[in-house]
Amino acid sequence: MKEKLGDLKVGDSFFIADVGLSNQLRKVFRFRGMSRGQQAFRDGEVVELFNGSGFNFESKIIDFEKDGTNFVLISKEENKNISKIEVHLFQSIIKKDNFELVVEKCTELGVRLFHPVISERSEKKDLNLERLNKIAKEASEQSGRGEVPEIFAPTKLTDAVKNFNGKLLVFDFDAPSIVSEQLKFKNLKKVGIFIGPEGGWSEGDLQVLKYAEAEIVSLGKQVLRAETASIVASTLFLI
Repeated sequence: MKEKLGDLKVGDSFFIADVGLSNQLRKVFRFRGMSRGQQAFRDGEVVELFNGSGFNFESKIIDFEKDGTNFVLISKEENKNISKIEVHLFQSIIKKDNFELVVEKCTELGVRLFHPVISERSEKKDLNLERLNKIAKEASEQSGRGEVPEIFAPTKLTDAVKNFNGKLLVFDFDAPSIVSEQLKFKNLKKVGIFIGPEGGWSEGDLQVLKYAEAEIVSLGKQVLRAETASIVASTLFLI
C-alpha cells in the first residue's frame, strides 16, 4: 500500500485489500452518541489514511467489498507530527507485558527506532517482534503520527553501542541528575537512550557503556521501574 498511495493523484480511485482495515472502519471505530451495533463509517464518509511514509492521505470511502474497501483520494499532506529529533530507544529486555507497554507509549510519544538490548541482567533473551510491530502500528494510528517506528531484533549491548553513530545517553539511578543538562540535550538531532533492566545496569554493562563514551545520567532520586524510565526519558526529548 505504501507505493500505491504514494503514486496516486487527487481524484484517483484505489482499492485496499485489507479485511482487517474494513472491519475497523465498519465495526471497531466508535464515536460519541453511537448506539451499539451502529456502523462506524459508511459509504461516502471521509477518513485519513497513512502508510508509514510520513504523509496523510485524506480519502473518501466509495464502498465496502468482501475482501477490502474502495476509496477515492481527496488530498495528500505531509504529516506534521513527526519529531524533529531522531530518538533511538535502547531498552534492555524486560518482561513481555512491560516491554509491550514501552513500545506502545514511546511510539505515541514519537520514538523513531526501538533496539531491544540483551544486557547482563536481562530477564529473557527473545521477543515476539510480530506482535511488537502490530502494537507500534496501532499506536502510530492512534496518536496520528505519519510513520511507524522500526523495531530491531534483540542485540547484545556491546553490538548496540558499536553500531550506533550518535549521542549515547545512559540512564542509571546512581548517576548525576539530567536536570542540569536537559537544555543541552534538547538541541540534539539524534540520540540513543539506554534504559537498563529491572535490576539496573551491572558493573560490566556500565564499563561497556563508558568505553563507548556514553554520558551517564539519572532521572532523579525516585527509583523508577524500567518501563516508566523509558517513557519519562523519551518524554524529555519529544514533548
